[in-house]
Amino acid sequence: MLRFAKAAGLLLGHIVVFDILGVIGCFVFDLFGVTDGGGIIYAYLIWFVVGVFCGGLGYLQTGSIFAPESPNNADWADLPEADAIGRKVIFATLLVIVPVSVLCYIFQWRLADNGPYVPDNEALSLTYLGTIFTTTIFMHHVLRPRRRKDAGSSSESPARGASSN
Repeated sequence: MLRFAKAAGLLLGHIVVFDILGVIGCFVFDLFGVTDGGGIIYAYLIWFVVGVFCGGLGYLQTGSIFAPESPNNADWADLPEADAIGRKVIFATLLVIVPVSVLCYIFQWRLADNGPYVPDNEALSLTYLGTIFTTTIFMHHVLRPRRRKDAGSSSESPARGASSN
């Protein structure tokens, strides 16, 4: 339970830090007039990219909280338990994103949208939080160790045209 609390704190910290970076990005785009005319497209792009980085870094760093100590300092994604660790990270991410969304709805989204900033704008906030969760699931799928049906089989099969000369 303590590990879930640490993971939730770390993920919440990531969400806040990357939110600040997204606000800075929106401000810079607005300052230089990039957002004139089709500004909402740039805002969605900024929050999508920030969400991808937040979800990816959050997944990697939170996994180290759930990983057992490795004697050879191996990356947790290379451990045999990486699949189970990744599922815990996904669950912890969900435990953070859902309450954040509910609190934003109660205190912010029921009011008028206030520009291209998260958490003021409901649509952009859902884009940001949804991208974080989607990236977490994507990272879990990409980084988990591949399961092998036969550990003794060779990497190249004869059906692929390998010949023995």
